[in-house]
Amino acid sequence: MAYVLVEDFKRGLDRRRSMDTTPAGSLWECINAHISRGGEIEKRKAFVSKYSLPAGETFGLHATGTALYTFGSAASPGVPAGVTYQRLQHPDGSTAMSAILYTENFDGKVYAIAEFTDGNIYHYYNGSRVTTWDGIATSVSSNNQVANALAIKINQEADYSASATTNVVTITAAV
Repeated sequence: MAYVLVEDFKRGLDRRRSMDTTPAGSLWECINAHISRGGEIEKRKAFVSKYSLPAGETFGLHATGTALYTFGSAASPGVPAGVTYQRLQHPDGSTAMSAILYTENFDGKVYAIAEFTDGNIYHYYNGSRVTTWDGIATSVSSNNQVANALAIKINQEADYSASATTNVVTITAAV
């Protein structure tokens, strides 16, 4: 077992020197382990398989504070108890999903971006398609255009005003 100098742990691993010139007892590599609060090396905990999801019918696994979510375009592939299935349908209702590109928690619900076998990408919030992005996606091709499009959308609200300078959006709220 390797020992760690507490000073090395506080500074982090320093690989600027070669392994031959570092002080004896310095940590050079820590694989499948972690350093306890007391400065001792402990074996990492193992991952344990808990659920089996239908292969090819579900995509991704997302965690909120209280639940696990997986996604797909089929009606119900039969996921196990403890996992919530969220159906994200293509606008035509029949094109299958090919990948989940991104998920995020927002206001206690899941925001997801899905790609379909026809190459189209759609955004979803709490399982419902966000159609606002449809018009923007075809009219913007750079960060500057995205910033300008967002500023225009924000200016439609009475309580806020926005301006876009290059790729930066500045938002001002009513006092």
